[in-house]
Amino acid sequence: MRDFGSVRASMMTRLTIEYTDHSDSFPAYSCNVSYGGMGFYSTGPVQSDREVVIKIWYTPHTDLGLAETVNGTVKWCKPIGQLYGAGVEFTGLHSNHQPLLYSYIESALEFHHVKLAGEKLTSARSKRNGR
Repeated sequence: MRDFGSVRASMMTRLTIEYTDHSDSFPAYSCNVSYGGMGFYSTGPVQSDREVVIKIWYTPHTDLGLAETVNGTVKWCKPIGQLYGAGVEFTGLHSNHQPLLYSYIESALEFHHVKLAGEKLTSARSKRNGR
């Protein structure tokens, strides 16, 4: 795994969030992801410091069943307009257990790395050419 620091990749998928004590579950939508965690939006507040299981749906229809689950801990939640934004720190992401999610992060962050390298190259060429 490459070290990309705290770089996050955009990711918009349907989620089902369930507290590990099974007290509640609710729908949400992811907005970004990294090896360390995920940001998402929900219609109601999410309790901080609670352990959750996140089911990530890779198809628009849950009846097709293409999904993976990952465990995490809610680190923050705040109102954003009429929604709530929340951040979860993963406690169990591994390429063997969540191959689709892991592969997505790897590909997205590799693209980010290539993009940054291209920007640095363009900037160096501009400086060299006096622009």
